[in-house]
Amino acid sequence: MIYLFLGMNFLQVNMSNSFIKGFLSFFLSFGKFLLLTLVCVALGFVVVWPLWFFAVNSPNLYSVIVIICLISLLVLFFVKKLVNNLKQKNIPFQNQSVAQSPVTSQG
Repeated sequence: MIYLFLGMNFLQVNMSNSFIKGFLSFFLSFGKFLLLTLVCVALGFVVVWPLWFFAVNSPNLYSVIVIICLISLLVLFFVKKLVNNLKQKNIPFQNQSVAQSPVTSQG
């Protein structure tokens, strides 16, 4: 009987220990989620607020800069596509504008 009582006491200690570990795991997971949410909100604010402020205070200059950025992205996209196509066709990136051919004499 003493053994069963000690065994039950042991089980109760393990249950309370796992209960504490469960609460700790839950609060750590919730804390990580909250931290990730706050980091996302802060990064969004850091990116968006200056853009909004600049667009409201100087819309003409903002429009010019946005158009330049979009054109730059398009050029970068097309250059990347061109480089990838040249790599797939095994065309070397060297200046080979003049083809070397053997000189033949006729006579």
